[in-house]
Amino acid sequence: MARIYDRRNIRWGPNQLASLLMLNNAKFLPGFLLFSLVLINFPTASAQGNIRPFYPLYFTAQPKNAIVASGRSVTLNCTVMSASQPVTLRWLRGQSEVDTSNSNFVHLSNGALRINSVTRTEQGSYHCTAEDTRGKMIISQDAVLSIASLSSNIPSPEDVSVYEGDTARFKCQATGTPRPRISWQKDGSVLDLTMEIIASRFALLPSGALEIRNIRSIDGGSYRCQATNDVTGQTVTSRTASLTVVNGLPDPNREFEFIVNPQDVEARIGRNIVLEAATTEPAAFTWFKDDEEIVLFTGQDHYSIVGQGSLRISDLGEIDTGLYRVRASSGADGSTLTKTVRITAQVPPSFLVKPEDAHANVGNPFTFKCSVYGIPHPDVRWFKNGEEIDTSDTNIFRLVNGQNLQISQLIKEDDGTYQCVASNYVENVKETIEAAAELIVLDEGPATGPVPSKPRQLTASRILAQSVTAKWREPTTKNGEIQSYRIHIQAEGAKRQRIISVPGNRLQWEIDDLVSQTTYNIYTYAVNENGPGERSETLTIETQGVVQVPGSPQNLVALADSATSIYVSWEPPSSTFGDIQNYQLYYADLGTGQATREQEIQVTDTSYTVTGLSPYTRYGFRVEAFNENGPGPSSETIEARTFTDKPTSPPSNVTARPFSASSILLSWNLPPTSQRNGDITGYKVRYRLLENSDRAKTIVVDGILREFILSELERDSEYEIRIGAVNVNGTGPFTDWIPSKTLRDDQNEDNQPPPPAYLEVTSYPTKIQVRWGHPRDTSILVRGYMLGYGIGYPDRKIKELSSTTTDYMISNLQANAQYVIRLRAFNLKGEGFSLYETVYTRQDSSSGTTSPPEVLKTPLELRAVIKSASSALLSWADMEEGCCDGRHYQFMYKANYPANQKWFYVNTTDLTYALNGLQPYTMYEFKVRVVKDEAISGWSMITSNKTYQAAPTSAPKELTIYEVENSTTSLQLNWQPPRQSNGIITGYTIYYSTDATLPIEEWIEIDLEGEDLTTIIPSLTQDTMYHFRIQGHNVKGDSPISGIVSDTTPPVTAIPPDPITGAAAFPWWLWLVIVATIFLLLLLAILIVLCLVCGCCACCASCCPDSDCCGPFGPCCGALARCWTSMCPCCCSDEEECAKCCASLCCGATCCVCFGQQYKEKRKFQPKGKVNANGKIGNELDAPDLLWAKGGQSSDRDMTKSPLATELEPLNPGGGVDQHRGGMHETEFGTGKRHNQDMHMGGVPGYDYATSPRSLHLNQPPYMYSSTTATSGYHSDTNTVSSHEDSTSQMSSVSRPTNPLSSFTVPGPPPHYQGRVKMNAPTYSPLKKTQAGFGTAPRGRGQPLPVVTPRAPDVTVTRGPGGGTSPTSSARTFSAEDLNAEMINLEGLMKDLNAITASELQS
Repeated sequence: MARIYDRRNIRWGPNQLASLLMLNNAKFLPGFLLFSLVLINFPTASAQGNIRPFYPLYFTAQPKNAIVASGRSVTLNCTVMSASQPVTLRWLRGQSEVDTSNSNFVHLSNGALRINSVTRTEQGSYHCTAEDTRGKMIISQDAVLSIASLSSNIPSPEDVSVYEGDTARFKCQATGTPRPRISWQKDGSVLDLTMEIIASRFALLPSGALEIRNIRSIDGGSYRCQATNDVTGQTVTSRTASLTVVNGLPDPNREFEFIVNPQDVEARIGRNIVLEAATTEPAAFTWFKDDEEIVLFTGQDHYSIVGQGSLRISDLGEIDTGLYRVRASSGADGSTLTKTVRITAQVPPSFLVKPEDAHANVGNPFTFKCSVYGIPHPDVRWFKNGEEIDTSDTNIFRLVNGQNLQISQLIKEDDGTYQCVASNYVENVKETIEAAAELIVLDEGPATGPVPSKPRQLTASRILAQSVTAKWREPTTKNGEIQSYRIHIQAEGAKRQRIISVPGNRLQWEIDDLVSQTTYNIYTYAVNENGPGERSETLTIETQGVVQVPGSPQNLVALADSATSIYVSWEPPSSTFGDIQNYQLYYADLGTGQATREQEIQVTDTSYTVTGLSPYTRYGFRVEAFNENGPGPSSETIEARTFTDKPTSPPSNVTARPFSASSILLSWNLPPTSQRNGDITGYKVRYRLLENSDRAKTIVVDGILREFILSELERDSEYEIRIGAVNVNGTGPFTDWIPSKTLRDDQNEDNQPPPPAYLEVTSYPTKIQVRWGHPRDTSILVRGYMLGYGIGYPDRKIKELSSTTTDYMISNLQANAQYVIRLRAFNLKGEGFSLYETVYTRQDSSSGTTSPPEVLKTPLELRAVIKSASSALLSWADMEEGCCDGRHYQFMYKANYPANQKWFYVNTTDLTYALNGLQPYTMYEFKVRVVKDEAISGWSMITSNKTYQAAPTSAPKELTIYEVENSTTSLQLNWQPPRQSNGIITGYTIYYSTDATLPIEEWIEIDLEGEDLTTIIPSLTQDTMYHFRIQGHNVKGDSPISGIVSDTTPPVTAIPPDPITGAAAFPWWLWLVIVATIFLLLLLAILIVLCLVCGCCACCASCCPDSDCCGPFGPCCGALARCWTSMCPCCCSDEEECAKCCASLCCGATCCVCFGQQYKEKRKFQPKGKVNANGKIGNELDAPDLLWAKGGQSSDRDMTKSPLATELEPLNPGGGVDQHRGGMHETEFGTGKRHNQDMHMGGVPGYDYATSPRSLHLNQPPYMYSSTTATSGYHSDTNTVSSHEDSTSQMSSVSRPTNPLSSFTVPGPPPHYQGRVKMNAPTYSPLKKTQAGFGTAPRGRGQPLPVVTPRAPDVTVTRGPGGGTSPTSSARTFSAEDLNAEMINLEGLMKDLNAITASELQS
């Protein structure tokens, strides 16, 4: 969404500029006077040339690359300055406008864009555009927004075992954005490399590696690295690696080699870089730049040594670009290792020349100058009003020298703001700059005098498919000399017309670069010194159709058939326009880099085997089809390489010289490139004693070596040696036998080496050839030679040469100058004696006078029109008249990137050339010159153009798989773009499957964006092998699918190892979960136990009030007693049902709670009891709700009164029926329970109830029904109830605790008793039968049951002083409301009793 800004509403016309200068400040007066002179002519200039002023439009702040943590916010700046207000700003991501209606994107008032939360979807390239009210638009530089990341997996450093004094090295290959910061730990403690005592031997290198030199025994231990992302603060730690310091002396035969080889470096200027180098044993390191030794001295900051032998370069500059060579000399045996690398200092683009605002007239050509410098060479693009200009249409816009923009003929539509945008990649980050300028196209001014009349008889001849010749006659009236003619040509329906300027002496002109079968309108006019004349009549023509030639052959394939042949096949073109007469097959050796070496073969079939090729050589092939009209367009160029073969040449420059009394040093160079026939993998060295030449020994040497020491030879013996190169196909030819002889005594370095045996020099104009011999005294070891030279003084320049070198060519010298040469040998003791020579370089013979060659004019208007992804049409103009004088044209072309590409040469006699075999989507540079005999013109200006895109021809590379930390069902994939992408990669497709044999159509596919180079594949199966392939895409098609890369997901039981100890670790969070779960379970169990115990003991306290059943839980049970009551499942509608709902408790009693509506009505007037501190329910009026106790098996406690042994007392006169209710509350457990216990004890033989202490405190006697089985008899003697001895008598006593006003107790079944039990006769009529109530014991029919009648209230018996007893009446009184409630209860009980009695009588 656009946003409009109006900071300063200023119109920069003459009046406004004058007002600006006329400020109240005297210092502006001189400027105002000068500007007034300009304003005097301003209206006149405007009237004459329609000139308008320039309105500035440029950026004052532009977005920059940013790296931000995921989920964080970021602000991209964009501020513009314009004299034409208001200005409209827009933000774009890639080519799509940012939707600021999305709450995640906020367009701020100052033009900046704020992204509130950056995720993967917000990554990408952003830029802003600014458009003023005149429609002029500019675009900002691109800013790349990236999310900070850190690889979750660091490859573990490897264990190292070294001897004391050696060098150890641990790698830490951590990746991330930005590059992570590396630190190291030893035995779990951080290594502080800022401490001098540690930094003296420990070095942290830019690659993250830790290097320890001069190893000591205390260095042994475990090491691990830690990578830190400074943006997110995230850290990742590697596993530990152990360093073992081996006691004793090292093996004298151990191999001396590099631990790490120096690598090529490309870095931004100003950086500090390190060329890492280290060896397995102590060594002396020497560094060279471009074959000149780098001299290190104290106080030098630019070059320094880090670690064992790594070279540090501070503040990298362009001057540091070049080849660097390191030489490592072993301190043990003096053997040397060398390695050469390249450093490239990368420079962000910068403007040398910026485009400037300009006025230009219609019809004239115009060039915007823009010169940009950078390394790599910047890619320059031009924009007009925010839209990129297509420079491939060279008829209108073209790039000159690859950077300047040239417009062929201006028209009014070319008016606008132009931008030169340059970019390159520095350290894989895109750097962009831009500069804008305004072009104002002026109409031709009015005539200043008489002008020519219109040209006559405008006609067209030779109308072809792409050209036409226009002819006309002079105007009738010239009014002076005709300076030129202007031809205007415009295709029908086109918006732009071409204007061609023709010399005034020409009356015809060939107009080319037309489109076939297209209608054009043409007119012309003459121009004299007064201005343009009248225009002619308009001529309309139509170009002819194109000649019908075949299309390009399809599906060209080239396959190597052998080491010297390649099979090529293709398919006919899709459109042939007649019969195909033949094909022309073109091929070339791509290794030579010469397009003129292309060979051609005429073929009549659609396949051919090309023979006579060189082994292991890359060739390019293309095919053209011919019909009767000629050849059609060429096919795409494909490449193929022949198979490898045995080397056809032995190694070159082989030398053998004595090295010690038992060894000979053999050195050599590679065979010639064309005769290697493959990669050299090794060398076979054969040697034999001269006196025993029949027995030769063979040694195989690694292919990377160029020197080898033959050891364990006989002292002072002559040997013959030969060597042959080896590749995968076998061994090539051997050299001739080379003689050498071991020394009589071993060489030593006790002294400096003697001088060389001789020194010879040969001079040339700019070169000097130097030759010398090895010292004659072979007892002293020579490690190399130092060659110094200079004008008048030696050692102005010094070259260090190997000990095997005996000649050197000094080049790039001045002619006719005196040079002093100094040569000396050196070893570890120092430099030996020197030999000197003074020599003059020769006179340069080319400086003599010769006749100047013919001067040829440089070709002009070089154009390169891209026709396809691999072809371009080149055309140019030769300004010489008479171009058929034996001259020809030579043009050169090369790819613009990468740098240092070779130029390809092509010769032709035509002014056009169809160039094929170009690489897709590649910027090429072209230039041309004229050659005639010995004369050569200068090169034309370079023109550039880029070929079209094509489908990728190679698969994405370096597909690698990593495990995802703490995941057994995911794998991470990383890859790199295809080597031959042939365009911009727009996306990737990941294929994966557990079965590699399935067709690719059945694999699972995941599509990704082209910017992605890594992804995580989730939801995989644990411990399963997966196979992965990847394919890239661009707008032209798909790349080949990569090869299969496989990996296995971690097993289910895999637990990440402890990063310190390496042992399997249990995740800390899982320990926390387990401990918390156990704690909660224990707490829940304690609560449940407390609830059960407290509920149980509360019930027992009610049923057994005199027992301390709660024990230590007493104090806490009072507060939790209602917990158990609320958990009771019984909910009865009345007391009868409640009697059926019971739960067994700990003390043997059974209780249930009544919550019925009827009961609640009765309880309205009942006081409630409380639970005391011991968990027992007392006899207060606020006792809990009513509980009924049902007799069961009780404990053998003391009983106060037995209903079976005590005579029922009659009603107390005047006491009423309620006197028979006990003093216990309806909800109490205790009394009822005690009655049951007392009853049980009353049936125990030998128990004297009258003397029982508890009988003295009886509050209420129970009322009881007695029932017997069918075998029991009812006796008139009511004092006893008998039962058979072999039967079981069941007796149940239901004691209903009541309010003191309650009347009756409903009888229940008697408890079980054995034997005969004596009881007192009840006071009821023996003629009436009774109901057993709620008891379940069986009864005999016709046998009446005793009915318990109400009686007077209980009295408490107390013992007097004399041992007697005296009753005391209850002192409790009740209100009228209590009496009314009890009367209602009594009536209900009487009804129940009558119903029971009636039922028994009827039965």
